[in-house]
Amino acid sequence: MRALLLRRLGFATTLLTGLALTGSAVHGVSGMDTSLQVAATVPERPVLVSDHERDRADDWCDGPRDERRLS
Repeated sequence: MRALLLRRLGFATTLLTGLALTGSAVHGVSGMDTSLQVAATVPERPVLVSDHERDRADDWCDGPRDERRLS
């Protein structure tokens, strides 16, 4: 009698776990569409970035060391 109850309880637990995982997967896939829409937004004017500009005053990482700035 106990074995039958334990078997039924295990089966019900397995079904509920499967349903919960399916619900989680559907929720994740539906949220992915929103994330992709946010990531696909394009600014009105593109911003160009250059690594070769040296006119910034705080650009000391690639240049010669200035010991006064490190203290």
